[in-house]
Amino acid sequence: TVLAEPAEESSVRVTLRVRPMLPTDIADGASECVFTTLGEPCVFLGSDRAFTFDHVFGTRATQAEIYAGTQIGRTVRGALDGLNGTVFAYGQTGSGKTHTMGTAASFDADEGEESGILPRAMRELFDSLKARLETGELLQVRVSATFIEIHREEVRDLLHASGGALERDAARAGVRAAGLDAIVQGGRPATVPSAAGAVTAGASGAGGVTIREDPSGAISLA
Repeated sequence: TVLAEPAEESSVRVTLRVRPMLPTDIADGASECVFTTLGEPCVFLGSDRAFTFDHVFGTRATQAEIYAGTQIGRTVRGALDGLNGTVFAYGQTGSGKTHTMGTAASFDADEGEESGILPRAMRELFDSLKARLETGELLQVRVSATFIEIHREEVRDLLHASGGALERDAARAGVRAAGLDAIVQGGRPATVPSAAGAVTAGASGAGGVTIREDPSGAISLA
């Protein structure tokens, strides 16, 4: 998690979450070998090795505790003030990255307690925008989003119908993906994307706007 901090403090935070054992793990005869102490940012591997992180969450940590404890809401609010923020999950296959980030969630229904970081961050983003619009701090907002997959050094646009790999441009500002599509919403805050690939926009008293991608990859508003 990247946060806005005073110059003398690091803006990078590293969080460790221990995944609980699954029924398949137990069936295979596996046993727990990683342990945590409540309230302490340490994880113990076996009986003789300990590692310290900025935040450590044990197997009973809830999705809400993860979101609040890592201060991701602070990163979201900082973005509205013009600060860059990044949150990413790293770990081996099956370690719980998708569950924690919430990228497999269905947005057609409220996931409730099981909502991961991404749905919670999107709700906080649009709630914050709505509050700033209502107080007059902002007169108008424009939100754009892209959704890419990086796998084996290939970049794919998940909003594009073809799903083909994109070319990468090594610009002075960093590596950029050429031809990347974006969902764009202007004016009032929009809701999070639905499982059908559309975004329904609008607030009470305003007409709804639906943003869709056609087979050619073009984004349209209706």
